[in-house]
Amino acid sequence: MNKKQRYITAFLLSVCLAGTAPMANAAFDVDAWAEGLQGESDVNALARLYLDMSIQLNPPTGGALGIHGTEKNPSAFDDHLADMSPAAWDASYRAHVAFRDRLAAIDASKLSRADQIDLHILKNDVAASRMHAAIAADAAHLFGGRLQ
Repeated sequence: MNKKQRYITAFLLSVCLAGTAPMANAAFDVDAWAEGLQGESDVNALARLYLDMSIQLNPPTGGALGIHGTEKNPSAFDDHLADMSPAAWDASYRAHVAFRDRLAAIDASKLSRADQIDLHILKNDVAASRMHAAIAADAAHLFGGRLQ
């Protein structure tokens, strides 16, 4: 692949993945978050945690959902763009793997029908986001982090 093709590929990849791009947020510690996730079993609480994780990893997601910031900083998510560095994609992938593993440990047969459906939706969304993060992390490493 010549240099021009690499830049075109990088550009197209960045455009395609912009909606799922993570934001390396110093306040978001993937390991601590994953550890705290293990104690939760309520599907609705897990859905809220997933939304929080998604916004922490990709602040523009918050803006798209009408969540522009926090009580302490009302424009916290509007003030940040997605970080497409290899480290940010790796963090996103690790967070999604931790979430996938937590969801897999839930016995769906013990849930109400509504919670079974919510669990299924969450599992599918986490799987798709994990796949996007894995592809982007590989591409970011392949291009030496020049996808920023």
